[in-house]
Amino acid sequence: MIRNRDVDANTSGLHHNIVSFDFVALLCLMRDVLPPLAILSKKLQAVDIDFAGVESGLKIVLEEITSMIDTPGPNFLNISAAFDGLQDRLFF
Repeated sequence: MIRNRDVDANTSGLHHNIVSFDFVALLCLMRDVLPPLAILSKKLQAVDIDFAGVESGLKIVLEEITSMIDTPGPNFLNISAAFDGLQDRLFF
């Protein structure tokens, strides 16, 4: 049987992690990186896979993600907006 104190401690720890700046920044970064990767993933899962198309798609995705090092995507640029007020909206 789980005691209330243990559940409260787990919940409190999870809440602390979710509202941390690092977690929010990682989510924003993933929102920029995952869409190009999803397109490439669908190409790789195609029944009639075209390896020439996959190679060019891979190059495009790598260039797009690499360019985010110098020019961050729109979600990553808006970290502060995503983080503002987060602790007030997620309360226990």
